[in-house]
Amino acid sequence: MSWQNSSISRLLSNKDIKYLFRSYALVPIGIILYLMILYGIQRIIQVIGIRFPSSVCLMLIQFIGLSLLALIFGEKKIEVVLKVLEVPCGFSLRWMNVYFIPAFVVLPLSKHIGVGGAFTICGIFVIGYLAMFALIAYLTLGLEIVQNYLAGKISKRKTPTDSESGAQESKQELKPEFKADSNGTIPELDSATTTASEESQDIATDLENHIEGEALMEQLTQIDQIDTNAAVDRFSRTHGVVVRNLCQVIDWSLYTICFIVGIVVYFTTGYELPYQLGVTVLLFKTCMLIPPRWRRFAHPILISFAVELLIILIFTEIRGQGFLDSLRDYKTGRTYLHLFDGKNYPKLPGCGDLLSSLMDVSIVSLSIPMYRYRMDLKKNFLVLTVPILVCAAICFFCYPPIVSRLGLSDSMALGFTGRSVTLALGTPLVANLGGNQSLMACSTVISGIIGVISGEAMLKLLRLDSDMVEGVTLGLNCGAVSTSHLLTVNPKAASVSSLSFTLFGTVMVIWSSINPLVRTIKDLLV
Repeated sequence: MSWQNSSISRLLSNKDIKYLFRSYALVPIGIILYLMILYGIQRIIQVIGIRFPSSVCLMLIQFIGLSLLALIFGEKKIEVVLKVLEVPCGFSLRWMNVYFIPAFVVLPLSKHIGVGGAFTICGIFVIGYLAMFALIAYLTLGLEIVQNYLAGKISKRKTPTDSESGAQESKQELKPEFKADSNGTIPELDSATTTASEESQDIATDLENHIEGEALMEQLTQIDQIDTNAAVDRFSRTHGVVVRNLCQVIDWSLYTICFIVGIVVYFTTGYELPYQLGVTVLLFKTCMLIPPRWRRFAHPILISFAVELLIILIFTEIRGQGFLDSLRDYKTGRTYLHLFDGKNYPKLPGCGDLLSSLMDVSIVSLSIPMYRYRMDLKKNFLVLTVPILVCAAICFFCYPPIVSRLGLSDSMALGFTGRSVTLALGTPLVANLGGNQSLMACSTVISGIIGVISGEAMLKLLRLDSDMVEGVTLGLNCGAVSTSHLLTVNPKAASVSSLSFTLFGTVMVIWSSINPLVRTIKDLLV
C-alpha cells in the first residue's frame, strides 16, 4: 500500500489530487446544491403566482450579488467566492452543449411539416438572418461612432496605437511559443512576451476568464489549437499531462460503464436512462475529437444526436419496443422540479429530463461571464443595449405575426422568437410563450454554424472591421456557437459577443414572463 501511495505521489502532485477531488466530488455536490436552491426558488415563484424561470431568476440574483459584493469589498476580496462558485458553474458551462441534445433527439415527435411548410421555414430563416445581420451590424457601427464622438474622440478611423501594435505582434508571437514538445508538454510563455503591452495582458485576462459554456468547451478540448488557448496552457502548466490524461480516462471509463450497465438494465427492466445517458455523452465526446476546422461544419450536436437516434432505433427494434414510445420516455417531463410529483408525472425521469435539469444550472452559471464582463457593459453601454433592445423587439413582435401570416401554425410562429437566442435561454423563453422548442433549437444551432462559416466574410462584404461590431453582430445573431469560434480568432470580439447574447437572452426571457406582452404577441397571430 505504501508503495502504491509513493508511486501515485510521484505521478500526481498535491495540486493534481485537489483537482481530481474537485472534479469528481465537489462538482456533483455543488450541482446538487444549486438544484436544491432552484427548486426552492421555483416553489416561491409558484406561491407568488408569477411566471418566471427559477434558473434565470437565480442567474440575475447571483450576478447582482457578485456585483454588489465587488462594489462593497473590492474585486480581489471576492475572488474566493468566485472560485467556490466556479466549481459547479465551470463544469456546467463546459458541458452546456450536451444539455442541448435532448431538444434534437425528440424532433421526430414534432408535428409533421409538409414540403411547402419546410420551404417557408427556410425562406423566413434565410431572409430574417440576412436582414437582421446587416441591421445590427450597421446599427452597432453607427452607435460606436456616436459613442466615440461623445467621448471626444475623432470620428476618423483610428490608426493602431503603439500598445495595440504591440498586442498584435504579441498575438503573432504566441503561435511559435505555444508549441508542444515531443513529450506532449507545453513550454512556459516567455515573460517578455506576456508583458509586452497592456493590451496583450487584457487579451490574456479575457481568455482566462472566458468561461461561457461553448467557448470554454472549445478551450479545454482543442489541444491542437493551443496557440490561442490560455486556459489549456494554464491547466497544462499547473497540472501536467498525467492528470489531464487521467481525467480523460476516468471520464471515458465512467460513461462506458454507464452505457454497458444501462444496456443490461434496459433489456431486463425497460428503463432507458442509464444507457441513453452513456450514449449521449460518449457520442458527444467522440465528436469533439473531430479536428476543429471540420467541426465548423460538422457540429458535435448535429452529429451526435443523429447517431443517437440510430442507436435508439436499433435497440428498440431488438427489444420490440416502439421507436416513438422510446423517445417519449427519453423526456417525460419529470425534471428536478417535478421529481416528487409522481401523480402528474407518473413516468420515471428520462435522459432528457436529467440533461434539462443540468441545463438550468448552466443558465445560472452564465452570471459568471456576465460579472466578468460587466466593465465592458459599463464602458459600451449605449453600443450594447440599443442593438439588444432592437433585436429583442424584432424577434418578439415581428417574427410571430409574419410567420403566422405565411401559413405556419401558432406554435411555429412563437418558436421563431428564439431564432437567435442561445439554446440555454431560448428554452425557457419559448416554453413561456408556448412555442415549438424543436424549431427554436434547430434554428439557433444552424444560425450559430452559419455565423462560424460565413460571419467574417459577411462583415467584410459589408466593409466592417470593428471588434465591437463583430462581437455584437455575431452575439445577437449567432449566439454561443459563433462566440466559441471568435475566441480562437478574435478574443476581444468574443468577450463582447458573450456579453451580448447573454444579455439578449435574459431580456427575452424577462419579456416572455410579462403577461400583457405575451397576450399582445398572441393577439397579433392570425
